[in-house]
Amino acid sequence: MYELSYRGLEGAVTQAHIHVGQAFAAGGIMIWLCANNPPIMNAPMGTQTCPAAPATITGTIAAADVVGPAGQAVPPASFADAIRAIRSGNTYANVHSTSAPGGEVRGQIE
Repeated sequence: MYELSYRGLEGAVTQAHIHVGQAFAAGGIMIWLCANNPPIMNAPMGTQTCPAAPATITGTIAAADVVGPAGQAVPPASFADAIRAIRSGNTYANVHSTSAPGGEVRGQIE
């Protein structure tokens, strides 16, 4: 189970996900946490909507939620590889907004 909280953002939240990447690098999307309506292109069906800040979203991640990135050693649906990436410290959560489409706030997952 996961919990993601955000508040005090400059723009409206458009999407949030877990990426594969070290603290100093950007990486590919591994797991979608939320996407606003209308759905963001490439967000898997069933992805929950991102509520307006301040907000907390929660959910459970299953193998079917892992979308990759295969090029970073996490093939789609590989839950074991996703957990390995998280435990190695090579993942981060990123919250995107209308003010910062590339990501307004990011934090490494420990």
